[in-house]
Amino acid sequence: MRHYSIYKLLTLFLILLMLFKPIHSQTTAGQKKIIIEPNQSHTFMFTNTNGLFYFGETGLPNTSKYQGLSFLTHEFLEDYVLEVGGTLLERSQAKAVLSSDSLTRIYNSFDITEKISISDSLPVMIANIKCKNKYPFAITPMISGSAKARDYVVHWSSIDKILYIARKNHVVRNDNANYPAWIGISTYPAGEFSEISNDFPKRENSFFDEKSFIPGKINIFLEENAYLFFIIGDNKEDVLQLRNKSYKNLNLKIQKKDLQIEGIRKV
Repeated sequence: MRHYSIYKLLTLFLILLMLFKPIHSQTTAGQKKIIIEPNQSHTFMFTNTNGLFYFGETGLPNTSKYQGLSFLTHEFLEDYVLEVGGTLLERSQAKAVLSSDSLTRIYNSFDITEKISISDSLPVMIANIKCKNKYPFAITPMISGSAKARDYVVHWSSIDKILYIARKNHVVRNDNANYPAWIGISTYPAGEFSEISNDFPKRENSFFDEKSFIPGKINIFLEENAYLFFIIGDNKEDVLQLRNKSYKNLNLKIQKKDLQIEGIRKV
């Protein structure tokens, strides 16, 4: 999880201005949308009033040291990878639709869409996955800062169904490091955590950054509609509360019996 100075943050905004390039755009219902065809890419950034921002590429992995999910000047998430039936979803093959507050990637080969947005008022990034078929599905997060597992606290809660991660040298917000300590990753419907083989980064080296930490993957069965949550909080309890608030905002609910998660079909 990288920590940047305010000067580097200003540099980031300058990079955004320099990298902007004209591409096909259209206006729908008063909102301008930019269309990026497959095998092309465009940089983008989403922010909210909480200080959360996500800087990335529409059609490529996040390759710049500034790209990823950050809270103020501290980066938590480098990137993430999606798998369908054991096959990586290649961003370069997706058509992208970019607006001021969301990015939609359309993967025609699987008839899947991935819509990324940031909550207006919570330090939460959400990816909504929709499909017309049923698939085994997995998300593999790439954590910023260090590739060494010994540098992190990693906890999968079988009750909360959240993957909690923090740096061992920063598990509590304090005066010297006054920023949130934890990132939580969760899915809806509830997923199950699994480790990955030791050669996984090498096998997929076209995507994975060797400088980031890969804790494992969360597996779900994708049927019509799913959500991925990336949550920044001061502690695990904070992350859980923010996840549950996100459920409420999306009309999702937690079934009290066995704390299993079920969806409202109309969403």
